[in-house]
Amino acid sequence: MDTSLLIDWPAGVAINLEALGGPFMVGSTREAAILLTDCWPVDHGRAFIHALEVCADALEEEAQDEDVRRAFVEAAEEAHILMHLQ
Repeated sequence: MDTSLLIDWPAGVAINLEALGGPFMVGSTREAAILLTDCWPVDHGRAFIHALEVCADALEEEAQDEDVRRAFVEAAEEAHILMHLQ
């Protein structure tokens, strides 16, 4: 098993996901992959598809956690669920 999927991102990503009952902090590639496939509020869009692809690449050790985090943020922005914490 690729242990890099279990390593937390340096900074979490806050999203407001109704399927989880509201605000949620995503802190790893593993969490991002689960949320994108099981709980995401949309199943289309350029950023959503890209985030799924980057997560799949990470599972094959062809993408870095930083790339997954960036793609996840873009997908959250596209879905209008990204929270900006101050």
